[in-house]
Amino acid sequence: MALPKLEGEIQVETATVVGTFAGSVITLPVGNYFLTTVGNGGATRSLLAELKNQLDTGPGGTWTLTCDDTADTALGKITIARNSNYTATWTSTGIRDLLGFTADLSTASTASFTGSKQAKALWLPNCGRSGILSPQASTGAIASDYTASVSTDGTVYAIAYSTRGFDTLEHRTVLGSKAWASLEITSNESFETFYRYVIAGGLRLRFHKDRSDDATYRTWNIQNGGSYNPVPVREDWADSAKSLWSFRYDVLEVS
Repeated sequence: MALPKLEGEIQVETATVVGTFAGSVITLPVGNYFLTTVGNGGATRSLLAELKNQLDTGPGGTWTLTCDDTADTALGKITIARNSNYTATWTSTGIRDLLGFTADLSTASTASFTGSKQAKALWLPNCGRSGILSPQASTGAIASDYTASVSTDGTVYAIAYSTRGFDTLEHRTVLGSKAWASLEITSNESFETFYRYVIAGGLRLRFHKDRSDDATYRTWNIQNGGSYNPVPVREDWADSAKSLWSFRYDVLEVS
């Protein structure tokens, strides 16, 4: 089984012109997306699947959009390919940057382009979780809104309406390059970058216990996401991309 991954929610609040691909204007519909899974909130496809749909029905041809996120050594880069050569000009620098690209796709006689940076709203840790409260495929430990009171004659009255899963997101040996933007080897690979884009915006995240399995995940909200302050395992290593860091958040299961 491969290492885990996190994907963050991507909110598209207005229909957004992504750019002109092979002569056709491509627009991303309104919705709440994740890179590889369907998110509740208007979207009926993942972000990559929706872009493929728009490209297949716009300029035509057969398009593929893939993310290098399967292997433990994956770099998280997006590849946009067609069954014939194409060029593209970005209109939305936000979508361009999200996908890890930095410039127009204008190299002649090319049918496939790969971003120079890791996609944002994605984190590929070098280690698994620690301090888990439940099996990783479950919905978590259980919290209830249960309340109870005792009358003067000793009768217990209880009220409960719903239950919710909760757990922790804890990693104890995160490499410096995977923890801090200033230590990144591949741009956008750090949890700091993920935190700024996803958690600091109050967005949902999805935990995949096996990054090679897009279909199996848990959707969480961070409960104590007001800061990002990982602790160094050894302070004298702190300035190295190979230093080790730990952090922990409380998470609540959401739809």
